[in-house]
Amino acid sequence: HDPLPILPDPPNGLCLDAAGARLHVAAGGAAGRIHVIDTASGEILHSWDAGHTPLSPVPGTTGDELWVCNRFDNDVSLIDTTTGATLARIPVEREPHAAAVAAGGRLFVANLLPTGPATADDIAAHVTVIDTATRSVTGQVALPTGSHSLRGLCASPDGATVYVTHILSRYYAPTTQVTRGWMNTNALTIIDATGASRTNTILLDDLDQGAANPWGVACSPDGAWLCVAHAGSHEISVIDRAALTAKLAATATDAANDLTWLAGLRRRIPLGGNGPRGLAIAAGRAFAAEFFSNSLAVADLLESGSPVGREVTVGWQKPPDTVRLGEMYYNDATLCLQQWQSCASCHPRSEERRVGKECRSRW
Repeated sequence: HDPLPILPDPPNGLCLDAAGARLHVAAGGAAGRIHVIDTASGEILHSWDAGHTPLSPVPGTTGDELWVCNRFDNDVSLIDTTTGATLARIPVEREPHAAAVAAGGRLFVANLLPTGPATADDIAAHVTVIDTATRSVTGQVALPTGSHSLRGLCASPDGATVYVTHILSRYYAPTTQVTRGWMNTNALTIIDATGASRTNTILLDDLDQGAANPWGVACSPDGAWLCVAHAGSHEISVIDRAALTAKLAATATDAANDLTWLAGLRRRIPLGGNGPRGLAIAAGRAFAAEFFSNSLAVADLLESGSPVGREVTVGWQKPPDTVRLGEMYYNDATLCLQQWQSCASCHPRSEERRVGKECRSRW
């Protein structure tokens, strides 16, 4: 294939239209843009205005609409894909980071951070529910106390279930150890899309090994598998979705404190790259975009035993400078005992450049 054009802004997220003919790329910072690329020619067809640091573009239900999370404007844009005009800006809670359309044409939006003071008795980030027909917020789905860093969100193929990845911090425990999730655990919350209510929250860690910084989450097109990319521990979780659903139906208690809940339902596939974030599933394989190694991990979902994902280098490899290395170490949970957490687990809003400079001065 011919190389794609160099974008004028750093890309933050992308999606294809229903026909697969147009690639919508959310890019840039304060002056956010949506770049529309022809997938056949690689040509940039249009560049439309968006909000501050646009993320997670999502095709609308009508075929000519695009939803975009504007992270630092704390709102979501609705864009007309025939004209590029912004049809609505809908306020959400705090730093929308991921979104998906589910049952009833509702848009579920993961807010990265909680609102309110950190000293409150109940502090957790929410998932905002937007009615795409009325273009209004209809509710908030509360997560367990201590939930933050909602990085990834997806809907099941039938739209009935929404999955959101996040960190579940133990705010009320003294910070004397990291083992067995004493300070931070890594979680997946399951939401009933029809009722817009939390079904349960499960931990992605094992008893003596954390699965730090869950990011991208995706269902296979046939609904058989649910996969999670762990940006801190550099691996992919592959979950048997039918077995997960059956156990959720049989579980009456909250699973948010059970480090063994996923035993027998999940495989952990280690990757050779660093920092898997974006995730997609196709043709029985999971593809994870690895931020720090500038590579694409490919993992076979049907391979038995203990497979290791293979790596595909993407483009030219720029040698990392001290700023880039500082950012990489800041996000690397393999530097922590049993890989429970990274620096970014407790400080998710630290910006890359500033964080890199701080780490450079300390290391």
